[in-house]
Order: sequence, then C-alpha cells, then structure tokens
Amino acid sequence: MKEDITGLKANQEQMQEDIVELKQGQTRLERKLDEVSNKLDDLEVKNAERHIEISSKLDRISDDVEFIKHKEFENEQNIFKLKKKFDIIK
Repeated sequence: MKEDITGLKANQEQMQEDIVELKQGQTRLERKLDEVSNKLDDLEVKNAERHIEISSKLDRISDDVEFIKHKEFENEQNIFKLKKKFDIIK
C-alpha cells in the first residue's frame, strides 16, 4: 500500500507541475494575444489616418480638375469671341 500511496503522490506532484506549466503557458499566450491586439489597434489608427489623408488629397485633386475645366471653358469662350471678331475684320 505504501508503494501505491507513493505512486499516487508522485502522480499528484507531476499533475501539479503540469498545471503550473499550463498556467504559465496560458499567461504567455494571453500576453502575446494582448501584443497582437495592441498592434492591430495601432494599424487601425494608422489606416484611419491614411484614409483621411488620401481623402483630403483626392478632394484637392477634384477641386483642381474642376477649376481646370472651368478655365478651359473660359478659354474656349475667349477663343470663340476672338475668332468671331477676326472673321468680322476679314
């Protein structure tokens, strides 16, 4: 019986060591998960900032294109008027 009890104690000690190792492993995994979560949060913030920056640049480009179209229209009008006057002079 003493051998059985000794064997049980040895098994219990091994199980306790295994439990400690499992807890330590779980703690490491939780830390790594927190790190990954923080990195993802940082990426989301950077992506949001980049999106705002790109959107702002696109707005400026759109305004520039609109202005160029307006100036082109004015230039076409002026050319038309000059041609009309020039035809009158001939």
